[in-house]
Amino acid sequence: MKVDNINWIKENKKDSEIFNPNLKEPLSKGFSKDYKLKDGEISLYKENFSDYGFVKNVNNEYYISHLSDFEIKRNEVRRFQYALKSVVRNNQIAKYKVLEDEQVVMLHLYSALPKKEESILFLFGWPINNISDNFNFILNLSIWNLIKKLLVNLHILLVEEA
Repeated sequence: MKVDNINWIKENKKDSEIFNPNLKEPLSKGFSKDYKLKDGEISLYKENFSDYGFVKNVNNEYYISHLSDFEIKRNEVRRFQYALKSVVRNNQIAKYKVLEDEQVVMLHLYSALPKKEESILFLFGWPINNISDNFNFILNLSIWNLIKKLLVNLHILLVEEA
C-alpha cells in the first residue's frame, strides 16, 4: 500500500478536516474537524479541495504527506478512503440486483469511485438517472464479473438485493 513508502513531515494538522473511517456515511461526509486521531493512527486530511494528504499521530505530534496534484485530480483520495475503511472493517457498501431475464445488473454506489474505475463503469455501463449519474448504473450481465472484481479490489462490500 502507498503508506509503506511515505515520507512524513512534521506539521500541525490538528485543525484540518480528518477522515473518520469508522463512519457509516458516504465517503464525501467522512471528513470532519471533530475527528481526533488516536496515537499511531494514520488517516487522510483535507484543508480545501486542492490540499489532501495522509496524516498520522505519533505521541500527539502530527506528521503529514501531501498527495500530488495528479492524485487529487484523479480522485485517488477515494481509493485511500475505501482502503482506510477496510482496515477498520467498516467497508463501504454497494448494492446490486441481477435481472436474469434482461441479462443486466443494476448497480447502486453510495460513494464516488476513483476516476480510473469510474471511467471503466462509464465505458461498460449506462448511467440510470442521467448522463452525469456516477452512482447508478445498468451493466450487461456478461461483464458483471469484471465490474465485481473492480469493486472488490477497492474493498467495497457488494450486497445483492432480492
